[in-house]
Amino acid sequence: MAFIFATWIVYWSGWPATPYGVLLVFVLSIIFGVIYRVKAGLKNSIWYIVYMLVMVLMTYIGQTAGGPMPILKFPWDMVTVTILAIAFYVWGIYSGLPKPYETPPIKS
Repeated sequence: MAFIFATWIVYWSGWPATPYGVLLVFVLSIIFGVIYRVKAGLKNSIWYIVYMLVMVLMTYIGQTAGGPMPILKFPWDMVTVTILAIAFYVWGIYSGLPKPYETPPIKS
């Protein structure tokens, strides 16, 4: 439920706040990745990159978000955003980092 509500907040931020926020997150993520040489989790974060781009698209075409091309009218825009949030949540869960290697317990 929390991820759905967070997705609604991103969507309700509206146009053009959402694209500016997404651009800021991408730029800061690249800077962070370069500074700390992060490569291992890039494949696992593809879902989040796609999620943010889809949210930009939804704010562009959704009526509630005040996008410049309101193709999806209320309440169908909110239904679509909710279904997308559930889909991205499931994708995010299944794209998680592998569990660390655990040593078997030592018998004494």
